[in-house]
Amino acid sequence: MTKDAIPFWENNYREKDIVAFSSEPNATVTEFEHLVSTPAAILEAGCGEGQNALYLAQKGHCVDAFDLSEYAIEKLKHRSELLHAPVNASAADLTAYSFEKRYDVILCFGTLHFVEREDWKRFLLRAKENTRTGGIHIMQIFGHGAGLCGHCALCRRPGEGGRASGAV
Repeated sequence: MTKDAIPFWENNYREKDIVAFSSEPNATVTEFEHLVSTPAAILEAGCGEGQNALYLAQKGHCVDAFDLSEYAIEKLKHRSELLHAPVNASAADLTAYSFEKRYDVILCFGTLHFVEREDWKRFLLRAKENTRTGGIHIMQIFGHGAGLCGHCALCRRPGEGGRASGAV
């Protein structure tokens, strides 16, 4: 995504009464939550408004979450107070994120495709280094033909200045 482009969800993050995507956790979180003992140390990268972070905090987990959007973090903190679901939330850039502890679970939904390949590779390697033995990662990424977002280099069609996707 270009630095000047403002995604639609950023405007929704500014409004306390509007939910940009969903107030429910991602289905993958609920599908795999049985693999995690409570209380687990969980990090969500690119948390947006925090539906996953809040859900997991309500289940008794110790949740850290970050997003590039200060509006999203402000909204997450507000919702965290209302729901009495403590989440340690902060605004941070995934490409420069500094892990301060090790986690049992690291989540990342619909975020990695917004950064350059070398940046997401570096993040995944750092995530692996900061995951406890037996811990898990749940990562979802959009790719070519799967809900093209039209904003990032990964999702642009050939000839539109994009690049091919590939595995780490």
